[in-house]
Amino acid sequence: MKKILFLIFPILLFHGLMAVEKIAVSLEKKEIFFGEENHLFLDKTFDGEVTASFKSESDKFFISEPFKNDNGKWEITITPLDFGELETPEVLINNNGNTYSAGKISFKVKANTDEKDNKLSDMWGMVDYYVETYVILYALAVVTLLMVAVFILFKLKTRKKQAFAELIKEFTPKEVALLYLEKAQNCYLNNDEHGYIDSISMGIKFYLGKRLDSNIPEMTTGELKRYIKRNVSDEVAVKEIVFIMNNCDAFKFAGVSMEKTVYDSLINKFKSLVDTMEPKEAENAVSKS
Repeated sequence: MKKILFLIFPILLFHGLMAVEKIAVSLEKKEIFFGEENHLFLDKTFDGEVTASFKSESDKFFISEPFKNDNGKWEITITPLDFGELETPEVLINNNGNTYSAGKISFKVKANTDEKDNKLSDMWGMVDYYVETYVILYALAVVTLLMVAVFILFKLKTRKKQAFAELIKEFTPKEVALLYLEKAQNCYLNNDEHGYIDSISMGIKFYLGKRLDSNIPEMTTGELKRYIKRNVSDEVAVKEIVFIMNNCDAFKFAGVSMEKTVYDSLINKFKSLVDTMEPKEAENAVSKS
């Protein structure tokens, strides 16, 4: 009996030393719209450098490095690149040589253009308001809602700029574009019109944001048009971007029917835009050197 215990004790001790400590977490939202961020709050304090990663690779999520929010709690930003009931790989936190597990995170992602949902998800995709039909009759209530939205968005804008930079810093512009193009292609093949349009419009914003080193995903379409006219020298590329965004907005927000030839051309125009902008960046780098 003593021999058996003598053999088992080192194994149990080794297992205890190698075990990953689990930490408690809380998720900001159980449901979000496509293009929004979700925030994971860690119920633990850390000293020194802190990093976060998925235990296995995933092409369905961006994950930021942990950072302390205004309330002094450690927080991680997760942005999905897919729709439906999603679950992340196991989230691992590394601090001073120690590894902690936040477990797998589950939440639902809905398309912005879901006709069965009465949410108004506009203005950077960060604030959602349930608007029922009778509220439209009361102008005072509408004005109040808009004032609250502007105030909240103003407060969140600075933090969102930092989070966006953290989310895509390890992805090249082309990699970002390819992720959204793949999603758009899948939606097209499955006749998911809303998912297809969302993937194209959000994909272009995220791609341009990375390519031009700007927070373009936060911009409205009007702001985006003005920005690219000042910062993109290729007039053909500018026209393509304006064409795609105008048609996507007309479909999403005005319910305008899109001709099949135009609908089919959007993904090809997105691909062409990426091909047009990528080589020019390389040529500029060579000329500068």
